[in-house]
Order: sequence, then C-alpha cells, then structure tokens
Amino acid sequence: GGSGTGAVSYAVDPSSSTICSVNASNGLITDITAGTCKVVVTKAGDTNYNVASNSVTVVFTKVNASALTLTASPTSVAYTTSVNKNAFWVSVSGGNYSTGAFTFYIDPMTEEYCSIQTVQPTQVYVKANLAGFCLITVVQAADVNYNEQRSFTGVNITKMVQTINATS
Repeated sequence: GGSGTGAVSYAVDPSSSTICSVNASNGLITDITAGTCKVVVTKAGDTNYNVASNSVTVVFTKVNASALTLTASPTSVAYTTSVNKNAFWVSVSGGNYSTGAFTFYIDPMTEEYCSIQTVQPTQVYVKANLAGFCLITVVQAADVNYNEQRSFTGVNITKMVQTINATS
C-alpha cells in the first residue's frame, strides 16, 4: 500500500518476539503463543517519497485444549467394613497440547463416601469409605496457550449384603 515504488517489509516489534513471527516479505503473521503481537510495516522511500512506517497489532487468545475425559474403573464398588476398603482407579485423558498440570479432588458434598489414597500425574486411587455416591473432579490448569478446564465422574459405592445367622 501507499504511494511510491519503495518495497514493503514487515518486522515483529521486539516487544512481541516471543509472541509471534512474521514473514518479512509477504507479512504472514504466525503465532508462537497467546498474547499481543505488534508488527511494524515499512515502505521504503524512493525518489519522490520518504520512508513510511506503521504498525498493526494482532491478539492471539488462549484456546481450549481437547476435552478431558475422566474414567473410573470399576464404575461401582461395594462398601465393606473390612480394614482393607474397596478402591478404584480414576484416570484422565485428553487435554492434549496443554502443559497444565492435573489436580484431582473429591467433591466436598461426597467426601464422606470416598477419599483419594494415591495420586499420580494422570490418575488417582480412590478408597470407598461409606455406601453412597462419590464425585471425583479433575482440573487441568491453564497454561500460556490453553484455558483451564475440568471434568467429573461419579462412582456408586453400593451397600453391603447383610447376612443373618439364625440358630435354633
């Protein structure tokens, strides 16, 4: 654009060098990470016109990573009065490309029924404490490019079978 025959060139403002890159000859802007990218456009001078510069600002926003899926195995366990309570694994998948860490927790309304025993990066081992419903949540933290996200799953903790011994 502009008058004159001077060549047009494009350069990333130094304050944006970690946010984006630009093709110096055609102006194609490529994001590196979420943030504000400032590109300086310069038209070279010629015999009739001076050099002219202007800038354009492009905002790259965070996006959602692939959806999380939280899976319990098994999806139902029986309550027991044994010292060795029944337990189950809960694993998360998805959230691809995000570097946000996963945090697991038991919903406060159901924490009397179950508790987390072992935590690994993408799964937890949950103990069944009482008969009822256990709601487990995972949160993937936001990172520089991706938003925070969460997923839920529930496990039924069934009542024990009651036995009666009758003698005559």
